[in-house]
Amino acid sequence: MKHTCKLSKYLQLVVILTAAVTFLVLGAPAQSASKTVVIDPGHGGGDTGVKGTSGTLEKDVTLRLARLIENRLQGRYRVLLTRNDDYIMPWPDRTGQANHNKADLLISLHTAGSYSPAANDLQVYYYTEAEIRDPDTAASGESKVTPWRKVQKPHIPASSILAQRIWERAKGLYANNPGGVQPAPAAVLAGADMPAVLIESGYLTNPKQEKNLNDNKYLFKLASAISQGIDDYFNNPDTITSTDLRE
Repeated sequence: MKHTCKLSKYLQLVVILTAAVTFLVLGAPAQSASKTVVIDPGHGGGDTGVKGTSGTLEKDVTLRLARLIENRLQGRYRVLLTRNDDYIMPWPDRTGQANHNKADLLISLHTAGSYSPAANDLQVYYYTEAEIRDPDTAASGESKVTPWRKVQKPHIPASSILAQRIWERAKGLYANNPGGVQPAPAAVLAGADMPAVLIESGYLTNPKQEKNLNDNKYLFKLASAISQGIDDYFNNPDTITSTDLRE
């Protein structure tokens, strides 16, 4: 009987020591992901997006970057990608996924193109309403315009803050021409029922940036900066401290 008690105490001690070692090695258990972040890798399939001078395709860059951001955010948030492989997805389906999953944020990833090979910056866009010609009157030559009203409208102030948070973190990678934050009538943002931004993470038509966007180390740094901007937004979503935001 005494032998059994000693064995029981020994096993309890082993369990306690094992738990302590596991805690020290792995750290405290991750908090449950209470926020959902949807990452949208732009383009896909036959929709290749911008093509760099060395043949790099926008659709491939955005998917690689999205996976890196997903990896950086996992454990803190519930992270979903609108596409996980190379296939076409219409923009309403991308926005629809974010809405269906009741996302707290939507981050749409793109690269830019320009006739000038020197173009080199980072742009983070939030939605602004645009006016489009009414198709029923355009054929008759009338100049009537119809407001493009979408559900993003009440989220525009928060979206502008999210854009600023991300740009502040990522602009250091574009020291010579850091770009900025701008409003734009981006279709993928228009129907998003949560704060949402579109990031153009460089110009594939710039040979130096094309090389950077093919470099996994560079993409990791960019993914880390975007992830930190998302953390900054959740930690302080109410104010903009920089004067660089252009309305």
